[in-house]
Amino acid sequence: MKRTRIKFCGMTRPDDVKFAADLGVDAIGVILHAPGSTREIELSRADELFRSLPPFVARVGVFVDAPADTILDAADRLFLDYAQVHGEPSAELIHDICAVKLLLSVPVDENITTALENCKIFPDKSQIAVALDSGKVGGTGKEADWNRIADLDLDQWASVMFAGGLDPDNVADIVTRFRPNAVDVSSGIESGVRGFKDIEKMLAFVKAVRAADSANL
Repeated sequence: MKRTRIKFCGMTRPDDVKFAADLGVDAIGVILHAPGSTREIELSRADELFRSLPPFVARVGVFVDAPADTILDAADRLFLDYAQVHGEPSAELIHDICAVKLLLSVPVDENITTALENCKIFPDKSQIAVALDSGKVGGTGKEADWNRIADLDLDQWASVMFAGGLDPDNVADIVTRFRPNAVDVSSGIESGVRGFKDIEKMLAFVKAVRAADSANL
């Protein structure tokens, strides 16, 4: 059975991180550079959250239009497994940070085909996973128009993660239709306060993904 990997993002509280790990979530994401985001946290806080993780749960730092030195410093200090890059990263930026494995956010909009073609210029594509999202900054809670990618060939990438407005009610349909490598959720598992996760929603999200995995046998 193919196992869809799960990433919980926008984490701000140790108890939420510990519960996510207990649920078997594969990756934890924290917002490290996103001007104006209420989920952005300091490196010291991120270090505290990551220290509560058991082995083999990936550490992901999320950056919106961040300079290379900011990303590399965070990756070094926090032992990041991935840097998730949003905004409009240049080929020069991607080249400068290519020592770090990347989740490169690509908005699912009318320019999706061109955006994916542009990604091909980046070095060492095997180190880049594509994160399909509803916008350039992510975390909007708005579901992407997945019909835009129905006919696209995504097999050219080593890994594709679906994000953008996923929640416990719609994630099973995404897993069943597209069989992605991974799914990502932030606002869809929140309690109503940005950055504060809801235990029942976290549990429901994981159950929905695992049920869809089983149905895909």
